[in-house]
Amino acid sequence: MRFHFYTQVLALMCLSSAISASADAFAEQASVTIYSDVVGAEDILDKQYATAIGKILSARSENPIFSHNNLCIAYLLSEQFSDAQNACIRALKESGIPRNYGDRFQRNHMKRVRRQYRERAFAHLKLLQSVR
Repeated sequence: MRFHFYTQVLALMCLSSAISASADAFAEQASVTIYSDVVGAEDILDKQYATAIGKILSARSENPIFSHNNLCIAYLLSEQFSDAQNACIRALKESGIPRNYGDRFQRNHMKRVRRQYRERAFAHLKLLQSVR
């Protein structure tokens, strides 16, 4: 049990630095997760949502889970709710796609990490439904 916990903590520290940001319109309801290693993340933090959306849509990301998550948040904070819902659903779907590479340990590790990304995407989707 202890090994499982440390593996999850290590996964969160190694894979991406997540930044927690609150939007003015939604600050009292919840906070959201923005992945800082995706193009457009700085623009989201600077409240330049249209710029962030344009950059994310035009860039090819190595991690589609992160891109769709940040796109979801940019749309959500700019109150484009139907586009936010589509991006959140894409992030949720991407987090469910298995990546079968590495040995058994690596595959199990990635399975647990994908579950955490899926939980974040689902939380953003729930937030979106609560503000509509």
